[in-house]
Amino acid sequence: MFRVDLCIMKQILDVENEIHGKIIAVHAKREKVPHLVYCIVDIIVYVTCDPGTDGKKIPEISDKIQELISGLAIA
Repeated sequence: MFRVDLCIMKQILDVENEIHGKIIAVHAKREKVPHLVYCIVDIIVYVTCDPGTDGKKIPEISDKIQELISGLAIA
């Protein structure tokens, strides 16, 4: 992703929905490389997965990363 893409992603993550709550993670499936984006307060954590990663494993990987990040946010 380019810097402009990250700025747009930050704007999307900043949008709050009273019904569903704040967006805390986004999974962008690109043609070659899966992207995972997490928002913690004012910090964006941007992760890419290996191109060969099984698409069925991405949600599991995302959940584990989110758990780690949540633990850091509390500390």
